[in-house]
Amino acid sequence: MPDLYFEDFTAGAALAEAELTVAAEDAAFYAAAFGPGAAGPGDGGPHPPLPGWHVAALGMRLLFEAFLHRTAGLGGPGIEAVAWPCPVRVGDTLHFSATVAGARPSASRPGMGLVQLAITLRNQDRACVMTQENAVMVARRRSGAPRDGTETKA
Repeated sequence: MPDLYFEDFTAGAALAEAELTVAAEDAAFYAAAFGPGAAGPGDGGPHPPLPGWHVAALGMRLLFEAFLHRTAGLGGPGIEAVAWPCPVRVGDTLHFSATVAGARPSASRPGMGLVQLAITLRNQDRACVMTQENAVMVARRRSGAPRDGTETKA
């Protein structure tokens, strides 16, 4: 049962954080699923850099673990911007953080709003390895429903 609704997201708010360490098994699975080029360009030594979209997938996993699993999410219209300024390798520990860049009610669908997220992944050395901007469609809380998620009987 979700406990985060559109009304819970205010511009400038920092959201929950999460982290994970990139395992060799994850890199091998991604490469097997998406082809030999998915292991990264060139030789790169024993642990070549992960492809950017693998890093984005790990970021999505962390987004879900941090707070999305508790959100009355209705999907997302897409990624607006993504950048990978530093490589990620097996053994790196990724630290996820997100800030609400904006939130607005939907003009065409009164039961939802759009929450604009600014996402950052940093490695164990605090170097930025990914930034991402995207919106999430989130259901609005029913009028009169309490914030703690309990239901009131009419």
